[in-house]
Amino acid sequence: DLRSGQSRRMSFVPTGWGHFSLAFGKNGALLSCASTGLYRLPPGTEKGDRIITENVKAWTVCEDDSGRFWIGTDRNGLYSCAAGEHTALPFTQYNAFKTLAGAFIVYITQDKSGSLWVCADNGFYRIHPQKGVVARYWSGGTGEFYLPADHFNHFQLDTAGIFWIATNTGLLRVPSKIGPDGDRRPAWNTPAGKVYTRATGLSNDVIYAVYEDGQDNLWLSTDYGIIRLEKKTGRSRSYQVADGITHSEFNRAAHFQDSNGVIYFGSLNGITAFQPADIYESQDLLSDKALQITAFQQFDGAANKLIDRTGGLLRSREI
Repeated sequence: DLRSGQSRRMSFVPTGWGHFSLAFGKNGALLSCASTGLYRLPPGTEKGDRIITENVKAWTVCEDDSGRFWIGTDRNGLYSCAAGEHTALPFTQYNAFKTLAGAFIVYITQDKSGSLWVCADNGFYRIHPQKGVVARYWSGGTGEFYLPADHFNHFQLDTAGIFWIATNTGLLRVPSKIGPDGDRRPAWNTPAGKVYTRATGLSNDVIYAVYEDGQDNLWLSTDYGIIRLEKKTGRSRSYQVADGITHSEFNRAAHFQDSNGVIYFGSLNGITAFQPADIYESQDLLSDKALQITAFQQFDGAANKLIDRTGGLLRSREI
């Protein structure tokens, strides 16, 4: 129960085994990445199974269209496990992008064209299902492979074809283009590319996750609160513990949005879960109203006191 917090606790990973992140696989199965591998909890059950037999320190996982599991690790590269198998094999098709083999892999997902996207601490990578790693986007990239960041945590491709990418140095707004495979690719070198940071109003530059709601807003988990960003205006609002969140510091890989739009952000003190459409703020209703002047006082140095000059201001419309 998201409102009361009263629910049963279902545990299928043995006590003492470090857990890193959760994801949903095919048919609604809950996937758990742990220090000893990958675990699965089928829907409607309380008993899970260990998918792979090796002690692979899994940080993140993605189940692709074929049922293959792609597992990201901390400094040990990618692993994959074919559908129905229980053996995780090291990924080998790094091609000219061996840097991914030694990266901290934080997030993996598959797009509609079948390409896999990988967020790591040294780049944003694209993997072709048959050809292997085919692109790396980062601050050292040239031409179309340049992005103004190095440590990537998460991203979302919105309905307008914009990549919103969470990094350790801010949120990137990156337009896209259609590639030969029919997939969308980042196209930073356009006037529409932008970086959102503390300098533009965010409460923190370390962005762990970004999700879109149905009101054209983005919701970000950060090192200092949850941020709501209006995509059209760039205006942002930060939510802190006083607003009802569990903690001000959130974690990488600890995030999810379900099919109903509910967002889950994991922090140092549990999980903050909310439906963006339920959040009502009176100031939003007043954002397009004109400023009304009710009083104006100005300090007079010679008289050493505040003088009421409301009438003069209303007549001249100048200060």
